[in-house]
Amino acid sequence: MSSALEMTDIRIGFVPLADAAPIIMAKERGVFEKFGLNVTLEKVSSWARMRDLLAVGDLQAAHMLAPMVIASVMGLEPGTPPFTTSLALNMNGNAITVSNALYAAMYQANPSAMKERPITGMALRDVVAARITSGQKPLTFAMVYPFSSHNYQLRYWLAAAGLHPDRDVNLVVVPPPKVMDYMRAGIIDGYCVGEPWNSEAIVQGVGTTLVTSHELMGLAPEKVLGVCQSWADDNPNSYSAILSALLETSKTLENKSALEEAASIMSVNAYVGLPAKRILPALTGTRRQTAGDIIQNMPDFNVFYRYGANYPWRSHASWFLTQMYRWGQVNKAVNFKDVIEKAYRPDIFREVAKRGEHIYPTIDMKNEGDQIHPWVLSDASSPIALGPNQSIDNRIFRHAHPIAYLEGFQIHNLRLSLSELAQKNRLG
Repeated sequence: MSSALEMTDIRIGFVPLADAAPIIMAKERGVFEKFGLNVTLEKVSSWARMRDLLAVGDLQAAHMLAPMVIASVMGLEPGTPPFTTSLALNMNGNAITVSNALYAAMYQANPSAMKERPITGMALRDVVAARITSGQKPLTFAMVYPFSSHNYQLRYWLAAAGLHPDRDVNLVVVPPPKVMDYMRAGIIDGYCVGEPWNSEAIVQGVGTTLVTSHELMGLAPEKVLGVCQSWADDNPNSYSAILSALLETSKTLENKSALEEAASIMSVNAYVGLPAKRILPALTGTRRQTAGDIIQNMPDFNVFYRYGANYPWRSHASWFLTQMYRWGQVNKAVNFKDVIEKAYRPDIFREVAKRGEHIYPTIDMKNEGDQIHPWVLSDASSPIALGPNQSIDNRIFRHAHPIAYLEGFQIHNLRLSLSELAQKNRLG
C-alpha cells in the first residue's frame, strides 16, 4: 500500500473536556503536521452534534464516547452510518457529583455509609426511600448521552446500591458544559460527567463529588477517536497518520511538564476556557476531591498512555454491549463478535504502534474486574504493566462469557430473554 495520504486537510471535532488533551496537543505541538496532515479542530458543544457532524462528513474524525461507535454499528443511531475506532484516547476521568443539598441529605440519612471509601449509593437509597414515603418527586440525575460510559457508570453505581435507575430516579441527558448550570438552577440533583465539570462544581460551591470513575470501575474505558467506517476504508493512509500523531502525543502526556503545558494551552476559550490551574488536576490527578471531604492524589484519575490506555480492547466493546442490553437499549439478539469486530479495530492499532515503536497487546480481549493489584500483560510485543481494575461491587467480566455476566444482575431492564441472546452467540 502506498504511503501517500489520500487526504491532508482534516477536520477533527472535540468537546471541551480534559480528555481532549491528546487531540488539542497534537494540533498545538505540530505533531499532525509531522505526519503530513493539515488539521483544523472544531469545538463541539454536545455529543449529539458531534455524531451528526461526523455522520455527514463535516468532520473526518471525532473525540467520541466509546459506546457511540458500538451503537452506530448496531443501528441504534437513526440516520447515522457505522462508525469505527482504532484508538482509545484515555481511561477514567469521570466522576459523580451531587448538589450540596443532596450531599447533606445523604449524610443525614446514613452517616456510616457516607464514611465508606469509595462511597456507595447506600445513603442515596435511604434518601430516595424517604422521599417516596413523603410523596416528594424523584431526584433527577444527568448524564451526557444515552450511549456513554457516564450513563453506564451512573447506572452501575445506583444499581449496586439497590436503586433502579429507571424507576427510583429520573435520568436526563445534558451536554457536559451545561451540567453545572443545570444543577445550580435546581433542575438536576446530580450528574456523571468528565472533567473539569466536577471540579468546577466544587470550586464554584455548586456541588460535591461522591466518587470518581477510577474508584468505581478501576481502569474504565472512556473516549476514543471515532471515524466513519467508510472513510477509514477509503483513506487508510490518512487514518493511520492521524492515529500515529495521537499515539505519539499521548505518550508525551506521561510527562508532568507536558501536562502543565496542556493545561495552559487548553485554558483559552477556543478549547476549554478555564484557568490552567483548574484544568491541571483533571490531567494529573493531583488533589482530587472524592467522598465529599477527602482530598487525595489519584495518579490514575485520567490515563492517557500507560497501561496500554490507547489500545481498543474488544473486551471493552463487549462490556459496553452488555450494558446496552442490561438497560434495555437493545431489544434484539445480535452476535457480539460481529458487532465488536466492526466497531473496534485493534489490528489497525497494532500496525500503527509497530511503526511508531510503541508497545502493543497481541490479544484482542481480556477479563475486567479480576485484578486487585498491579499486574503484567505478557501477551504483548513487550510486557505491559497494567493497573488494578476491580469494580465497586467486585463483579468480574469474563470476556468469554458475556451472557453469564448479564445473568448475574438482579436490577436491569432487559427487553429480551438471555437464552435468545446466548443462542445467537453460542455462549454461556
